[in-house]
Amino acid sequence: TGNDATVNMKSNYPTVVKKVNDNKNADDVNIGDTVTYTLTSKVPDMTGYDSYVFNFKDTLSAGLTFKEITSVTVGETTITKVDAGQEANDTYTLTQDGQNITITMNNFLASNANKAGQEIKVTYTATLNKNAVTGFDANKNSATIEYSNKPGTTDKGESEPSIVDVHTFNSTIFKYYLKGETQTGLANAEFELYKANGEVAGEKVNIKKVTDGEYRVATPEEATAEGFKSDVIVSGNNGKVLVKGLEAGTYYLKETKAPEGYNKLLSDIKVEIKANYDPKT
Repeated sequence: TGNDATVNMKSNYPTVVKKVNDNKNADDVNIGDTVTYTLTSKVPDMTGYDSYVFNFKDTLSAGLTFKEITSVTVGETTITKVDAGQEANDTYTLTQDGQNITITMNNFLASNANKAGQEIKVTYTATLNKNAVTGFDANKNSATIEYSNKPGTTDKGESEPSIVDVHTFNSTIFKYYLKGETQTGLANAEFELYKANGEVAGEKVNIKKVTDGEYRVATPEEATAEGFKSDVIVSGNNGKVLVKGLEAGTYYLKETKAPEGYNKLLSDIKVEIKANYDPKT
């Protein structure tokens, strides 16, 4: 019944959803491949604010190299990249510090005061580099939103991180001869690896030697460099060799040279790498 009252506004704070190659939780690629990330959020209700901070903050693992922002949109509006000091409505500024990138949405309140609920979408690309973690472990990438959370102040909050994984896999080759039930490794067997083309070998996989008994998929920069020649995969002293950086799929392994005193394999070996991700996430 009094003339004075206090109103506490109930708000939903911004959140972010991150996807890789349009998958919500994970995807797999070769070393050297480009992956596409999307960050989506919504314009918050900014009632009571006279300015508003809204920044995407993204962290890439050491196995990912940032390439470029390909688009930023709010609803049907394309947001333009500008350099620091040139901030204007419907623009963003990109800053990078090592593996961390920040997309600052400039003049956010003035640009979007009447757009509450509209989708904000950032799309950018990165490359899986030669430092990528291989096998079952993931090359993780996370994103958050930094936002204003108290009208009339410079206070800011940060959303829960949205995390996606990029995987790349290994394949171990074991060349051996069998005597009874004993497997004895054979060194110096030579192999080439091909992607499947239907039920036969197709395009050859470019390979780079890391050390004796260990190889990885060559990056596009390496494979297109003048004078590049794909390394031959050679079994080590224990008969084993590890090939790293393969996306899930079907391959054919061809033995091109047998160890001295032995015959080559009569046919290619079919290799299948299968990845099962949780469809619920």
